[in-house]
Amino acid sequence: MTPLPPYVYLGDTNHVGHPGFLGKAHEAYIPGQKAANLGLGAGLALAAAVFALYGLGFLFATIAAGLATAMSTWLAILIVTLGLFVIAAVLGLVGLNRIKKGTPPVPEQAIREAKLTQNALKANGD
Repeated sequence: MTPLPPYVYLGDTNHVGHPGFLGKAHEAYIPGQKAANLGLGAGLALAAAVFALYGLGFLFATIAAGLATAMSTWLAILIVTLGLFVIAAVLGLVGLNRIKKGTPPVPEQAIREAKLTQNALKANGD
């Protein structure tokens, strides 16, 4: 492990009295710490996404259960399922429309640069 510098000046002395001032400045010098933080953050974000997905499922189950108080259970579940398919179809069609508007992607800046390079080479070759 590389030794940490005794003091790192961050340019803003307003934070000198703050308890984590030097500790935060030293974190950048710990090898692998950034990768560890990124890995931990990605893992926690993935766990949050899984729990959110389960929560969404329970929300739809709650909607179906609420509808089941006024109608047959199978009909309530069918209505919620069809509603989800309608939402998925609308979002899919809108997304497909946006993809079609964006394709084919033309690298305009690269084409301009290539033409400028070609013209410069022709001018130097004459």
